[in-house]
Amino acid sequence: MYDSPNPHEFEIKEAAYQKLTAFQKIIVLRCLRGDKAVPAITGFVVLNLGKDFVTPPPFELPQIYKDSTSITPLIFVLSPGSDPLNFLVKFAESKKK
Repeated sequence: MYDSPNPHEFEIKEAAYQKLTAFQKIIVLRCLRGDKAVPAITGFVVLNLGKDFVTPPPFELPQIYKDSTSITPLIFVLSPGSDPLNFLVKFAESKKK
């Protein structure tokens, strides 16, 4: 399991491991391979709640802008690989601001 490229998909045949719940198996994986906990948790959420809970909504700045006011500003939560600056600049130019 430790050397596997996909340990979150690895099946252990031990009887004690088979008695664990899916969440408990994620905890064991976290102890052995912390770097693979996120894909395991993502799979767990998809199985139990559905794909909608792990798929980000589309970024539609004009729609979001309608909900903002001078006292409720837009807040961008950044994640690796996302940069809303280009969208923001183009949108500001279209609004002549």
